[in-house]
Amino acid sequence: MKSTLVILMAVSIGFFGCNTSQKELLETNNINSLNKYMDLCWNSREGIEFNSIATNDFYRVVNGINVVSNSNEMEAHINVYKTAFPDLKVAINKTITSHDTICVLWEITGSNTGIYGETKATGKKIKISGSSILYFTSNSKLKGEITHYNELDLLQQLGYTLIAPIVE
Repeated sequence: MKSTLVILMAVSIGFFGCNTSQKELLETNNINSLNKYMDLCWNSREGIEFNSIATNDFYRVVNGINVVSNSNEMEAHINVYKTAFPDLKVAINKTITSHDTICVLWEITGSNTGIYGETKATGKKIKISGSSILYFTSNSKLKGEITHYNELDLLQQLGYTLIAPIVE
């Protein structure tokens, strides 16, 4: 009876110990994927290598709007920002990891010296803070991102103004 209890405890410790180290390994791999995402896709001046780090059905939701539904659309989405802000830099201020999810507080800076959508360059500098929740597969590929930031703040830094509605 005593030996059965000892064996059961040893197996339990080994099982839970492996799960903890597997979880830590997964979280470490996800952090590495996050860093590649920021470095290769957002901060690099070279081409985007998004397909190598994400699933084909990657999705991105920005301020509650689904803006991307596959990895090719994401490359085009990133290019909109990199065209508008060729010196764009994303800095990560804080990360919180939990198994297959990473929450990130970030800050972007850049100068609007290129076309932003259909709008001519303003030459103005921006500094915007936001947050993202990134979801990963079991092999640490990005499968989705939900991002929030103050878009009005971005537009005001570019020189746009908000006109109050006419209320009668």
